[in-house]
Amino acid sequence: MNTPRSWFAATVIGNYVYVAGGQGKDRFLNSVEVYDLEHDSWSYVPSMILIRSSCRGLALKGRFWVIGGEIVRNQYGGKLMRGSAEVYDPETCSWTMIPEMWLDTEKVPGPTTVLCGKLVSIHRSKVMMYENDGNCWCHIGYLPDAGMQVNSYPRFGFAMQSIDDKLYIVGGVRASRQCQHCAQTLNTTEVCDLSFQGGILRICNWQSRASMDGCEGNVLASAIIRI
Repeated sequence: MNTPRSWFAATVIGNYVYVAGGQGKDRFLNSVEVYDLEHDSWSYVPSMILIRSSCRGLALKGRFWVIGGEIVRNQYGGKLMRGSAEVYDPETCSWTMIPEMWLDTEKVPGPTTVLCGKLVSIHRSKVMMYENDGNCWCHIGYLPDAGMQVNSYPRFGFAMQSIDDKLYIVGGVRASRQCQHCAQTLNTTEVCDLSFQGGILRICNWQSRASMDGCEGNVLASAIIRI
């Protein structure tokens, strides 16, 4: 990259890799770069409206979504907009601000993916789907083993990915039922089908799949590779 950075948002659109924001050597960033796979080169595109780090990046309908993160006050106003999102359109080379889009302004975005052409995220053990038209989130299910159980414990540090109409949860950590100060590391894999039938979304029904072999606990990153 032209600008060294960490804690940035990233996604892939076609043969291009986009990165936005993050932490530079001595400051947070709003600059955006794109990597051209064919020409093996990085170039700048228009910067985001807000300076933000620890934000979430996704590709949805050919656009680069950057959600939430740590926001820095700038010339666009003194109000912090940690719950906002910005959407970059490669065709017009422009950004659009979506205010108060994220579920929690006190925390950086949790695991989020794109499924059935919609954003799906995890918030407080709930599976949430974003409705772009109304700028709102709908509760469509729970994480595996969460639901409405009285004795359920939060799960965190897991990977979440979508393949076709299926949502996958892998690994992570859960507070121990035997000890409040202990943690249970997980190597499990669960999948649910969120496909639409007759215009109606199927609610989460989790099923177990093969567990990871030799790995467990926090998952730092995950990706889908089609071979």
